[in-house]
Amino acid sequence: MGFGERSSAGAAWVAAGVVAALGTAWLVASDLWVDGLGLGPEGLLRFRRVEGAVLVAVVAAGVGWLVRCGAAGWGRQEDRWLAALAEESPGPVVSFDGQGRFVWANASARAFAAEQGLSSPLELLPPGHGEVVMRCLATGQPERRLEARCGDRWFSWNFLPVLSGGRVHAYGGDITDLVMARVERERLEERLRQAERLEALGRFAAGIAHDFNNLHMIIQGNAELGLLQTTRPDAVKRCLERIAAASGRAADLVAKLLAYAGAEPAAPETVDLASVARQVAGDMADLVPKGVRLRVEAAPQTPTACADVGQMRVVVLNLITNALEAVAAGGAVAVRVGRLDDAETWFAGVELAEPEMGRPYVLLEVTDTGPGMDEETRRRAFDPFFTTKFLGRGLGLSVVWGVARRFGGGVRIDSAPGRGTTVGVALPACPGS
Repeated sequence: MGFGERSSAGAAWVAAGVVAALGTAWLVASDLWVDGLGLGPEGLLRFRRVEGAVLVAVVAAGVGWLVRCGAAGWGRQEDRWLAALAEESPGPVVSFDGQGRFVWANASARAFAAEQGLSSPLELLPPGHGEVVMRCLATGQPERRLEARCGDRWFSWNFLPVLSGGRVHAYGGDITDLVMARVERERLEERLRQAERLEALGRFAAGIAHDFNNLHMIIQGNAELGLLQTTRPDAVKRCLERIAAASGRAADLVAKLLAYAGAEPAAPETVDLASVARQVAGDMADLVPKGVRLRVEAAPQTPTACADVGQMRVVVLNLITNALEAVAAGGAVAVRVGRLDDAETWFAGVELAEPEMGRPYVLLEVTDTGPGMDEETRRRAFDPFFTTKFLGRGLGLSVVWGVARRFGGGVRIDSAPGRGTTVGVALPACPGS
């Protein structure tokens, strides 16, 4: 028991002793007066009534004194308990006086502020906390669950007014884990929405491709039959040649739609991605703008990939085409092929992929020194028909994504404004390669 508590208890015992002594003295004195006065029965009755009233008054005064002493002692003791509880709280606690001025912070608040490199525990509080404190003082109502970020930590604050003392205490709780879980849940929900959107677009693209392919086969078949008729005039032959060329482009579009939708049959085979990249880069040599350097790099002993050669040519062609368009005013494009050493870390940044951990992967990367992508562009890069160009097909990366998904791989984009773009395609390595 502390000094203040012993003082309060001693005062209460002294008060009780004084009340008892006064009551006893009054009773003894009143009996002596009655004996000396020689009162009759009626006078004695009236005297006893007065005696009782005086005794009741003395006792009441004493009890009131005891109550006041006890209340003051318990109030001080309660304040000490609350102060000790706040000081030992694992969460930060900050106190304000009746004028809304900062008066105190517990050890946890001071420690959190020091950990985050802050000059005052007040910087842990949410913005506008002064208005919150004054509102609590004015209304007497608490304000709860106000979140604030401080560095890498998140806190939830409850502002509780103490009207008897004219104070406001702000109690904080570290909710960093809860916020991170909420962010992760929102990210997973966004991935699910994106997967559902791409799946719906894939079904739509497959339906269009199949219907369009039926019409295309009729056109192409009749055009080829017409070309076999050598007796036709040259003008008719030229028209038929244009029909056949347009039909070929339509067939290429159908193949891309089916590749994106994952509906085109494909039997995995051994593919040397380095050879495919060199071949496509060589075929595109005449299309490289002046002032742009295009090079292909292949790491030694790179394993072969399990994919389809024709579809991988389309993938490399689309990636190089996009990269060359990004550096049309000058720059460099690098195509790199090699073993993916840390597949788990690489796939951690890939959306909508289900890699087989423990299996070796081959990585194809196309890097450009162009302007890069902002977050919104990067997020929509795989959407079919989305393009940032004034004129464009907008099918390139969606086709790349569809091909990689079909063979159990994934596509990753690393880009930022002013830092260029790297598009990586990881595919399973063939066993024993």
